[in-house]
Amino acid sequence: MESTNKQTPLLNKFKIKRSFFIYAILLFGVVLRLKLFLEGRDLFIDEINLVRNIFDLNYAHLFGSLQHEQHAPPLFLLLLKFTSELFGFSVYSLRLLPFLLSLSSLYVFYRLASYFFKDWTILYPLALFSFSIHFLEYGIFVKQYAGDIFCSTLLVYFALIIDWHNNKSVLLYALFGILSVWFSMPSIFVLAGIGFYMLSNLLKKEKNSLSLIPILVIGTLWVLSFLVLYVVNIQASIASDNLMDYHQRDFIPPPTSIESILKFKDLMISVFRSVVGKTTVPIIANILFFLTGLWILFKTKNNKAILLIAPFVFCIIASILGYYAFAVRLTLFMLPFIMILIGFGVQFYYNLIKPLKIKVQLLFLSFLIPLLSLSFLSNNGLKYLSKSYRQVETKKLINIISGETKTELPIYVSYNAVPFFVYYTEIDNQTIPVNSDNVIFGTYSSNLKDKLQPYKIKGKEQAWVFDAHSFGRDLKNINKQIQESGTIIRQHEAEEARLILIEF
Repeated sequence: MESTNKQTPLLNKFKIKRSFFIYAILLFGVVLRLKLFLEGRDLFIDEINLVRNIFDLNYAHLFGSLQHEQHAPPLFLLLLKFTSELFGFSVYSLRLLPFLLSLSSLYVFYRLASYFFKDWTILYPLALFSFSIHFLEYGIFVKQYAGDIFCSTLLVYFALIIDWHNNKSVLLYALFGILSVWFSMPSIFVLAGIGFYMLSNLLKKEKNSLSLIPILVIGTLWVLSFLVLYVVNIQASIASDNLMDYHQRDFIPPPTSIESILKFKDLMISVFRSVVGKTTVPIIANILFFLTGLWILFKTKNNKAILLIAPFVFCIIASILGYYAFAVRLTLFMLPFIMILIGFGVQFYYNLIKPLKIKVQLLFLSFLIPLLSLSFLSNNGLKYLSKSYRQVETKKLINIISGETKTELPIYVSYNAVPFFVYYTEIDNQTIPVNSDNVIFGTYSSNLKDKLQPYKIKGKEQAWVFDAHSFGRDLKNINKQIQESGTIIRQHEAEEARLILIEF
């Protein structure tokens, strides 16, 4: 159900060009992504733990299970390792791939939205996508999430525009589907939807559709590709108790009790929070737009609705079965389709306004436009035009240790700070020199006082304590150990990190 190009009399009267706003939105989307990339903030702990795998493992081992409680698709890891070996290990080289994927996703989504919307409605889903705080932040995150968004939107876009009678195009698309699950694991949900879409085209006897045999062959190849990936890679992660325990709260429970139904409701609302923020009015309005858009597509028997809603449905089923967590970052791949469906809902109400008199149009638009503006402004990254993204300043503190004259003092690195210390002293292009003989790496159960005892026997009276990314119970624990071990002489505070000199 593609919209017409007919404008309302109101817009014709003021001769406003839709293309100007489209290009402005896209330009700001590019500028925001570029600014966040160029800021070059320190790596977060999840990024560093993934990079440690890239650094330690060879190409073949990246196809198997990873260390440090990490999980990522093999082809994404191969490209990441290639760029890091080509340009070295730095925040820019490591973030180059997700940054390029984020930019590419912006263009692909524009093409996808242009396919569905030929009128002013396109501005709303395009603004939601371009300024999405999650898409911006994860677009410079050294993890696979930008790749998930890129792969899912590209798969659906190609499914819509491909000439299914062109054997070469179909073969290339089938190959793309086979490889996509190795680059973005949630692609399997999108591919499942595409399979049902192809079958729907066949049942409706669409002109541009495949016969049953090619559909079954392509679908079988996609399933086999995913099964191989499952055996060599995914299965080990599912078997990891730590990883499953971490995501336990994000699984959708079977609707067998009031509590499980309420949790299901909360997780569904969290999807719309990811799109329009936490403000109640935009959430309610966009759920209404979403349901309206879905209703319109199914009412008009538009089988393209299958492409848009299937990833959402299959993701819910996988989560109920305990195979896929419904965490925000893991559901980013399906948000572009939620945005498109919301756009159809907005278009429905927009079309209701079109035939009305200009004064009545103004009255309705004076309500609709602020509502839409509030929706994308509640969860937008435009603030990053004037401020920096959240920082982690572990590198600054490690430089302080390196520059101190008393580097012969023991350096206790807390359990949570170990990844940061290892990366900046052993992996980064500009490694920070620290006397490794004096470094004590803490474990989850180690005790600071016990670790310093051998140095006390040797006549040492002071020690550095480097702590990072400690929150809640971990923070209380390390604070207690510091108090029991000695007296604080000096302390350097930074974002999510601190360096403490104690006398014991």
